[in-house]
Amino acid sequence: MRQKRGGNSMIQDYECRPEDSDHGMLEVIRTYQLPVPEIYVKMEEILRFAKLEKEQNRKPFCTIPFDHTLEAGAMGGNVRYGNETAGPRAEKPICQSLEELKAISGMDFDSGRMKETLDVCRELRKQGRKCCFRCPVL
Repeated sequence: MRQKRGGNSMIQDYECRPEDSDHGMLEVIRTYQLPVPEIYVKMEEILRFAKLEKEQNRKPFCTIPFDHTLEAGAMGGNVRYGNETAGPRAEKPICQSLEELKAISGMDFDSGRMKETLDVCRELRKQGRKCCFRCPVL
């Protein structure tokens, strides 16, 4: 990580290696014997996982969500949460065409996993921790 001075704030560059991301997450799950699927869907477990993953991988921030299925679930898709050897994956496509995609009403930010994840972000900030959303969160 490099730090640069810019105006009144400090800009920090963090080298992101997407190829290491899933491995690092799965390593934390195995090391701490975290419960799957709870670590993906319950606020308390998501929060615990985020803190442990930050510390184990020596990052300056907590990363949430831990996978790229959050948005699909918030748009009505079914997610298979995996286990300690493979993380969440989309169960099946929620649409087959551009027309079907246009017909989706949008994301539900007020319930389910999306709400839990946003609540975790709020809690991390309240605790004075930095939080980074993993793409492709919209």
